[in-house]
Amino acid sequence: MDAKGDSDAVFIFVAATTLVTCAKAQIVLLNGAKADNIYWVLGTALTMGADSLMMGNVIAGTAITVGSRGVLFGRALAQTAVSCETGCIIGDLANCPGS
Repeated sequence: MDAKGDSDAVFIFVAATTLVTCAKAQIVLLNGAKADNIYWVLGTALTMGADSLMMGNVIAGTAITVGSRGVLFGRALAQTAVSCETGCIIGDLANCPGS
């Protein structure tokens, strides 16, 4: 996410169904982007692959699954379930790189 020097830049992504990330996928913050200004609004679910790095607040219609050793810097809100595989972290935005 490139805020192009605007520390107030907001990113909102909306998907009607599920978002799935590959193993080792990374969301990178550039030029003043902040994780607390990123929103993922998903109709059904988020499934993060192993060793993935995700930034932002996830709002899912059903479930959120963070894969093994995956890291989510933000909030994970789901109607049914939020689950972490082995060694995953759902981190505090205050400790997020770039925030």
